[in-house]
Amino acid sequence: AAVRRSTTPRNIAFPDGSVVQHDWVRNQGFPAATVADGALQDGKIRMAFLPPDKKTKRVGHVVLLYQGKTLESHGSVGPDQRVWTDLPWRTQTQVYEVKW
Repeated sequence: AAVRRSTTPRNIAFPDGSVVQHDWVRNQGFPAATVADGALQDGKIRMAFLPPDKKTKRVGHVVLLYQGKTLESHGSVGPDQRVWTDLPWRTQTQVYEVKW
């Protein structure tokens, strides 16, 4: 929902589900970035995808990254921010630069 709302008025048809979202971003040709790029404070927006096989609940996770922090819903907290370098699972993610 955050991505869909952030693309208004273009209304990008961003799909539901972390695995499908990852495939969509890759197929759209979004440039791959490194895990370390997620910590940059360069004004670029990135997305990181944690594959389902890397989590115990078998559900993937998606975070938006901006200025070295996440924008995500997690752990029944709802929308929240966390410092990217504080997240031990970040090394298991695939990161992309968002290019609309």
